[in-house]
Amino acid sequence: MSELSDRAFMSVVKILPRRWLTRRAAALSSLELPRAVRAPIYHGYAKLTGANVEEAGRPADAYPSLGEFFARDLKPGLREWPGPGVWGSPADGRLSARGRIRSGSLIQAKGIRYSLRDFVDSDELADACEGGHYATVYLSPADYHRVHAPAALDVCAVRSAGGELWPVNGPSTRRVDGLFVRNERVIFEFESRGMRGALVMVGATVVGSVRTARRSPVGHYRQGDELGAFLLGSTVVLITAAGTHSLCDVARADGERVVCGDAIWCFDDAGTSP
Repeated sequence: MSELSDRAFMSVVKILPRRWLTRRAAALSSLELPRAVRAPIYHGYAKLTGANVEEAGRPADAYPSLGEFFARDLKPGLREWPGPGVWGSPADGRLSARGRIRSGSLIQAKGIRYSLRDFVDSDELADACEGGHYATVYLSPADYHRVHAPAALDVCAVRSAGGELWPVNGPSTRRVDGLFVRNERVIFEFESRGMRGALVMVGATVVGSVRTARRSPVGHYRQGDELGAFLLGSTVVLITAAGTHSLCDVARADGERVVCGDAIWCFDDAGTSP
């Protein structure tokens, strides 16, 4: 979008009843649809957004509601995981920002930074992750909406934070300071191979619902295990401490499309098994 378009978009967003819209969208998306109309509705949505219905793990009419279709599963074997020594993307989407954590902050967009301490809602974790890595994956409405463990993880805590529901698209990330800190989010705090870190699922307007894959989400996850799912699209931010095993970025262009399992970081010690 142009600067003028960005400003016009944000002017509209600021006056919208974002929380009411999100509640209504959640209610509508949970309504069970008659089986006869499911496939036409879902295929219409896919045509509008560019979603790939052919990847779905079940026939379209097997998903009882729009919410279940948005958080659809995949056919087995469609995503490959790299194995020990390499961290894969936790979600399908666009790799919108990544880098090293410097002075307790991360980059939201060019010229805008945000506080890691406020984002993960933990002074201790923020201190531990200083000098570590982060990667941000933006999910559009076309994407597969489930989020997976990028490596073998021991999830030690899961908590919710924030309270607002701004959009997380380009205009918003470029113009709303502290957007990711202000929005609702679910924080999976973990340890992996001696490193601490967090995977944060960030909600957005009409995307206030985050569903964890397990009723009790604390515990061990193998690489590729499902952590949770969004309704529609949003953003995932992956954060690690510097750790005793150094991570290196895998060469990727800013804004590059990734799918679950695509390598984003690797160990510089040949990736011995954890």
